[in-house]
Amino acid sequence: MKNGFLAAILTAPMVIMAAPPLLAAMPPEGATEEQIAADAFALERGKQLFAHDQAAAVSSVALRKLIDFADHPEVRGYLTVPEEDGVIAVVFYSELDGAHYEFARFMVDGVTVKSGGLIDTPEDNPLSGALERQARSRAAALAYAAQQGAQMCGQASANTVVLPESEAGAVPVYILSGPTRPGRYPLGGHYLVEIDKDYQAATGRAFADQCFDGPIMPADPSIGPELFNVTHSFDNQPTEIHYFAHLHMKVPLQIAANNRFWTIDLTVDAAD
Repeated sequence: MKNGFLAAILTAPMVIMAAPPLLAAMPPEGATEEQIAADAFALERGKQLFAHDQAAAVSSVALRKLIDFADHPEVRGYLTVPEEDGVIAVVFYSELDGAHYEFARFMVDGVTVKSGGLIDTPEDNPLSGALERQARSRAAALAYAAQQGAQMCGQASANTVVLPESEAGAVPVYILSGPTRPGRYPLGGHYLVEIDKDYQAATGRAFADQCFDGPIMPADPSIGPELFNVTHSFDNQPTEIHYFAHLHMKVPLQIAANNRFWTIDLTVDAAD
Protein backbone atom coordinates (compact mmCIF):
# COMPACT_ATOMS: atom_id res chain seq x y z
CA MET A 1 0.00 0.00 0.00
CA LYS A 2 1.07 3.61 -0.24
CA ASN A 3 3.62 4.80 2.31
CA GLY A 4 1.03 6.60 4.44
CA PHE A 5 -0.96 3.39 4.69
CA LEU A 6 2.15 1.35 5.37
CA ALA A 7 3.34 3.63 8.12
CA ALA A 8 0.29 3.06 10.18
CA ILE A 9 -2.59 4.52 8.84
CA LEU A 10 -5.81 6.43 9.13
CA THR A 11 -6.01 6.32 12.93
CA ALA A 12 -3.98 4.20 15.28
CA PRO A 13 -5.88 1.00 16.09
CA MET A 14 -5.23 -0.35 19.28
CA VAL A 15 0.41 -25.15 4.32
CA ILE A 16 -2.16 -26.33 7.06
CA MET A 17 -0.70 -26.96 10.47
CA ALA A 18 -2.09 -27.94 13.86
CA ALA A 19 -1.56 -25.19 16.42
CA PRO A 20 0.86 -25.84 19.30
CA PRO A 21 0.09 -24.75 22.89
CA LEU A 22 0.11 -20.96 23.16
CA LEU A 23 2.09 -18.74 25.51
CA ALA A 24 2.74 -15.00 25.20
CA ALA A 25 6.11 -13.73 24.00
CA MET A 26 8.81 -13.31 26.61
CA PRO A 27 8.77 -9.55 27.32
CA PRO A 28 12.19 -7.88 27.38
CA GLU A 29 13.53 -6.02 30.38
CA GLY A 30 12.09 -2.52 30.45
CA ALA A 31 8.89 -3.36 28.55
CA THR A 32 6.00 -1.18 29.71
CA GLU A 33 2.65 -2.44 30.93
CA GLU A 34 1.11 -0.98 27.78
CA GLN A 35 3.52 -2.95 25.58
CA ILE A 36 2.93 -6.15 27.53
CA ALA A 37 -0.85 -5.69 27.21
CA ALA A 38 -0.53 -5.02 23.47
CA ASP A 39 1.58 -8.16 23.13
CA ALA A 40 -1.07 -10.19 24.97
CA PHE A 41 -3.72 -8.85 22.58
CA ALA A 42 -1.48 -9.73 19.62
CA LEU A 43 -1.15 -13.30 20.90
CA GLU A 44 -4.89 -13.84 21.17
CA ARG A 45 -5.63 -12.17 17.85
CA GLY A 46 -2.84 -14.11 16.12
CA LYS A 47 -4.22 -17.36 17.52
CA GLN A 48 -7.67 -16.39 16.25
CA LEU A 49 -6.34 -15.54 12.79
CA PHE A 50 -4.48 -18.83 12.55
CA ALA A 51 -7.53 -20.88 13.51
CA HIS A 52 -9.81 -19.12 11.02
CA ASP A 53 -7.23 -19.20 8.21
CA GLN A 54 -6.60 -22.89 8.83
CA ALA A 55 -10.32 -23.69 8.81
CA ALA A 56 -10.75 -21.84 5.51
CA ALA A 57 -7.82 -23.73 4.00
CA VAL A 58 -9.08 -27.21 4.84
CA SER A 59 -12.61 -26.25 3.76
CA SER A 60 -11.31 -25.00 0.42
CA VAL A 61 -9.64 -28.36 -0.14
CA ALA A 62 -12.91 -30.13 0.71
CA LEU A 63 -14.92 -27.91 -1.63
CA ARG A 64 -12.50 -28.42 -4.52
CA LYS A 65 -13.24 -32.13 -4.26
CA LEU A 66 -16.90 -31.35 -4.97
CA ILE A 67 -16.73 -28.63 -7.63
CA ASP A 68 -14.50 -26.88 -10.12
CA PHE A 69 -14.43 -23.22 -9.09
CA ALA A 70 -14.12 -22.26 -12.76
CA ASP A 71 -17.66 -23.57 -13.27
CA HIS A 72 -19.04 -21.35 -10.49
CA PRO A 73 -18.13 -17.71 -11.10
CA GLU A 74 -20.98 -16.72 -8.80
CA VAL A 75 -18.95 -17.80 -5.75
CA ARG A 76 -17.54 -14.65 -4.17
CA GLY A 77 -15.52 -15.97 -1.25
CA TYR A 78 -15.78 -17.47 2.20
CA LEU A 79 -16.59 -16.32 5.72
CA THR A 80 -15.65 -17.94 9.01
CA VAL A 81 -17.82 -18.11 12.12
CA PRO A 82 -16.64 -19.32 15.56
CA GLU A 83 -18.91 -21.98 17.04
CA GLU A 84 -18.82 -23.87 20.34
CA ASP A 85 -15.87 -25.97 21.52
CA GLY A 86 -13.41 -24.40 19.09
CA VAL A 87 -15.31 -25.47 15.98
CA ILE A 88 -15.35 -22.96 13.11
CA ALA A 89 -18.07 -22.80 10.46
CA VAL A 90 -16.76 -21.88 7.02
CA VAL A 91 -19.41 -20.49 4.68
CA PHE A 92 -18.73 -20.09 0.97
CA TYR A 93 -21.17 -17.60 -0.48
CA SER A 94 -22.44 -16.77 -3.94
CA GLU A 95 -23.99 -13.66 -5.45
CA LEU A 96 -27.13 -13.54 -7.58
CA ASP A 97 -28.74 -10.29 -8.70
CA GLY A 98 -26.83 -8.40 -6.04
CA ALA A 99 -27.90 -10.66 -3.16
CA HIS A 100 -25.67 -13.11 -1.28
CA TYR A 101 -26.51 -16.74 -0.59
CA GLU A 102 -24.87 -19.68 1.16
CA PHE A 103 -23.23 -21.88 -1.47
CA ALA A 104 -21.49 -24.37 0.82
CA ARG A 105 -20.92 -24.75 4.55
CA PHE A 106 -18.36 -26.82 6.45
CA MET A 107 -17.81 -27.38 10.17
CA VAL A 108 -14.11 -27.56 11.00
CA ASP A 109 -12.38 -28.67 14.18
CA GLY A 110 -8.67 -27.88 13.95
CA VAL A 111 -7.55 -29.41 10.66
CA THR A 112 -10.52 -31.78 10.40
CA VAL A 113 -13.69 -31.14 8.42
CA LYS A 114 -16.31 -32.68 10.69
CA SER A 115 -19.31 -32.18 8.41
CA GLY A 116 -20.74 -30.07 5.63
CA GLY A 117 -20.92 -29.73 1.88
CA LEU A 118 -22.82 -27.96 -0.86
CA ILE A 119 -26.12 -26.22 -0.16
CA ASP A 120 -28.79 -27.88 -2.31
CA THR A 121 -30.68 -24.68 -3.11
CA PRO A 122 -28.53 -21.61 -2.42
CA GLU A 123 -31.30 -19.28 -3.57
CA ASP A 124 -33.36 -20.45 -0.58
CA ASN A 125 -30.52 -19.75 1.85
CA PRO A 126 -29.66 -16.04 1.95
CA LEU A 127 -26.85 -14.99 4.25
CA SER A 128 -27.87 -14.11 7.79
CA GLY A 129 -27.67 -10.48 8.83
CA ALA A 130 -24.33 -11.03 10.57
CA LEU A 131 -22.84 -12.87 7.59
CA GLU A 132 -24.14 -10.24 5.17
CA ARG A 133 -22.39 -7.61 7.29
CA GLN A 134 -19.17 -9.60 7.03
CA ALA A 135 -19.52 -10.17 3.28
CA ARG A 136 -20.08 -6.48 2.57
CA SER A 137 -17.24 -5.53 4.91
CA ARG A 138 -14.91 -7.92 3.12
CA ALA A 139 -15.78 -6.36 -0.25
CA ALA A 140 -15.31 -2.85 1.16
CA ALA A 141 -11.93 -3.75 2.67
CA LEU A 142 -10.65 -5.30 -0.55
CA ALA A 143 -11.78 -2.26 -2.52
CA TYR A 144 -10.08 0.08 -0.05
CA ALA A 145 -6.85 -1.93 -0.11
CA ALA A 146 -6.81 -1.85 -3.91
CA GLN A 147 -7.43 1.91 -3.86
CA GLN A 148 -4.47 2.35 -1.50
CA GLY A 149 -2.24 0.27 -3.76
CA ALA A 150 -1.79 -2.69 -1.43
CA GLN A 151 0.81 -5.12 -2.71
CA MET A 152 0.56 -8.81 -1.97
CA CYS A 153 3.75 -10.83 -1.65
CA GLY A 154 4.17 -13.72 -4.06
CA GLN A 155 1.94 -14.93 -6.85
CA ALA A 156 -0.82 -16.45 -4.72
CA SER A 157 -4.16 -14.66 -4.47
CA ALA A 158 -4.93 -12.89 -1.21
CA ASN A 159 -6.49 -14.80 1.65
CA THR A 160 -8.96 -13.02 3.90
CA VAL A 161 -10.10 -13.47 7.48
CA VAL A 162 -13.19 -11.49 8.48
CA LEU A 163 -13.68 -11.45 12.24
CA PRO A 164 -16.91 -10.70 14.12
CA GLU A 165 -17.91 -7.09 14.63
CA SER A 166 -16.14 -5.43 17.57
CA GLU A 167 -17.84 -3.66 20.48
CA ALA A 168 -16.97 -0.40 18.72
CA GLY A 169 -19.05 -1.49 15.74
CA ALA A 170 -16.20 -2.12 13.29
CA VAL A 171 -15.57 -5.37 11.39
CA PRO A 172 -11.86 -6.34 11.26
CA VAL A 173 -10.86 -7.63 7.82
CA TYR A 174 -7.39 -9.13 7.44
CA ILE A 175 -5.96 -9.39 3.92
CA LEU A 176 -3.16 -11.94 3.98
CA SER A 177 -0.47 -13.01 1.55
CA GLY A 178 -0.29 -16.78 1.19
CA PRO A 179 2.88 -18.87 0.89
CA THR A 180 4.26 -19.36 -2.61
CA ARG A 181 7.85 -20.52 -2.01
CA PRO A 182 8.39 -24.07 -0.73
CA GLY A 183 9.58 -24.08 2.86
CA ARG A 184 8.97 -20.34 3.37
CA TYR A 185 6.13 -18.30 4.87
CA PRO A 186 5.53 -14.58 4.16
CA LEU A 187 5.94 -12.06 6.97
CA GLY A 188 5.24 -9.12 4.67
CA GLY A 189 2.17 -8.43 2.55
CA HIS A 190 -0.41 -8.58 5.35
CA TYR A 191 -2.98 -5.84 6.01
CA LEU A 192 -5.83 -4.98 8.37
CA VAL A 193 -8.79 -2.80 7.40
CA GLU A 194 -11.58 -2.13 9.90
CA ILE A 195 -14.93 -1.37 8.29
CA ASP A 196 -17.53 0.79 10.04
CA LYS A 197 -21.31 0.51 9.89
CA ASP A 198 -21.39 2.68 6.75
CA TYR A 199 -18.99 0.27 5.03
CA GLN A 200 -16.17 2.79 5.05
CA ALA A 201 -12.61 2.15 6.22
CA ALA A 202 -12.44 3.37 9.82
CA THR A 203 -8.80 2.32 10.21
CA GLY A 204 -6.31 0.51 8.04
CA ARG A 205 -2.74 -0.61 8.40
CA ALA A 206 0.08 -2.66 6.96
CA PHE A 207 2.36 -4.72 9.18
CA ALA A 208 5.54 -4.35 7.11
CA ASP A 209 6.85 -2.01 4.43
CA GLN A 210 8.28 -4.71 2.19
CA CYS A 211 7.93 -8.34 1.17
CA PHE A 212 10.02 -10.85 3.07
CA ASP A 213 9.52 -14.38 4.32
CA GLY A 214 10.87 -16.77 6.90
CA PRO A 215 11.62 -20.49 7.06
CA ILE A 216 9.03 -23.13 7.86
CA MET A 217 10.32 -25.77 10.25
CA PRO A 218 11.00 -29.00 8.31
CA ALA A 219 9.52 -32.33 9.36
CA ASP A 220 12.81 -33.09 11.11
CA PRO A 221 13.32 -30.15 13.51
CA SER A 222 16.94 -31.18 14.09
CA ILE A 223 17.84 -29.80 10.66
CA GLY A 224 15.72 -26.68 11.01
CA PRO A 225 16.69 -23.20 12.20
CA GLU A 226 16.94 -22.46 15.91
CA LEU A 227 15.71 -18.87 15.54
CA PHE A 228 14.61 -16.35 12.92
CA ASN A 229 15.26 -12.64 13.51
CA VAL A 230 12.75 -9.98 12.44
CA THR A 231 13.22 -6.22 12.66
CA HIS A 232 9.89 -4.44 13.15
CA SER A 233 9.62 -0.65 13.06
CA PHE A 234 5.86 -0.04 13.01
CA ASP A 235 5.11 -1.02 16.62
CA ASN A 236 6.87 -1.24 19.97
CA GLN A 237 6.09 -4.94 20.44
CA PRO A 238 5.11 -7.99 18.36
CA THR A 239 1.86 -7.86 16.39
CA GLU A 240 -0.79 -10.44 15.66
CA ILE A 241 0.88 -11.10 12.30
CA HIS A 242 4.10 -12.19 14.03
CA TYR A 243 2.13 -14.73 16.07
CA PHE A 244 0.05 -15.77 13.06
CA ALA A 245 3.12 -16.33 10.89
CA HIS A 246 4.98 -18.08 13.71
CA LEU A 247 2.15 -20.59 14.11
CA HIS A 248 2.53 -21.44 10.43
CA MET A 249 6.33 -21.45 10.52
CA LYS A 250 6.83 -23.26 13.87
CA VAL A 251 10.21 -21.52 14.09
CA PRO A 252 11.04 -19.37 17.14
CA LEU A 253 11.06 -15.66 16.30
CA GLN A 254 13.07 -12.85 17.82
CA ILE A 255 11.33 -9.55 17.15
CA ALA A 256 13.47 -6.41 17.39
CA ALA A 257 11.07 -3.53 18.10
CA ASN A 258 12.08 -0.11 19.43
CA ASN A 259 15.53 -1.35 20.47
CA ARG A 260 14.09 -4.22 22.50
CA PHE A 261 14.01 -7.92 21.65
CA TRP A 262 10.89 -10.04 22.12
CA THR A 263 11.18 -13.81 21.81
CA ILE A 264 8.20 -15.76 20.45
CA ASP A 265 8.37 -19.52 20.85
CA LEU A 266 4.99 -21.25 21.01
CA THR A 267 6.43 -24.63 20.03
CA VAL A 268 7.33 -25.64 23.59
CA ASP A 269 4.58 -27.38 25.53
CA ALA A 270 3.80 -25.43 28.68
CA ALA A 271 3.88 -28.69 30.61
CA ASP A 272 7.52 -29.36 29.73
